[in-house]
Amino acid sequence: MRFLLAMFLLIKCVNAKEHIVTRTEILANKHAVVRFTATWCGPCKTVAPVFDELAKENPSVVTYVIDVDNFHDLAKEFNVKGIPTMLVIRDNVEAERLVGNQPKPELEKMFK
Repeated sequence: MRFLLAMFLLIKCVNAKEHIVTRTEILANKHAVVRFTATWCGPCKTVAPVFDELAKENPSVVTYVIDVDNFHDLAKEFNVKGIPTMLVIRDNVEAERLVGNQPKPELEKMFK
């Protein structure tokens, strides 16, 4: 797994095949936010800096960034139909899903 270290926060960036993250691993979190993305996706590039900023501001939330081109089976398991897709995991279940470019206030809700 590749990690991004930013301002004392560890963001799990799952975009290489070094570590295979599973649905079970993601759902095991009390509070996690998952962003499914792709390098070629324009809206994903727009959401990324805002999402990463919120992740830094909320270090108690486990954050995953998953490249759908490298982890298409995981995207399929989470029924990802469009990107970017952001999921909120609360108490081991998917509690919320946002698809597409979202304004910052909507993304902020995912981290609270």
